[in-house]
Amino acid sequence: MPTPDTKPTIKFRDISGHWAVANIQQAVSIGIVSGYPDGTFKPDKTVTRAEFVVSR
Repeated sequence: MPTPDTKPTIKFRDISGHWAVANIQQAVSIGIVSGYPDGTFKPDKTVTRAEFVVSR
């Protein structure tokens, strides 16, 4: 039996009101990024090369 497509719940406590919230949600929904384990996205933080490589 096929399973329904499920989209990840996008709840980062630090993106509300940010200018890129729609882009962040889109990137998460298609699996490009996932945020940090503590439930944040840190939208204004510079991403390091190491973070970029391991992000999904």
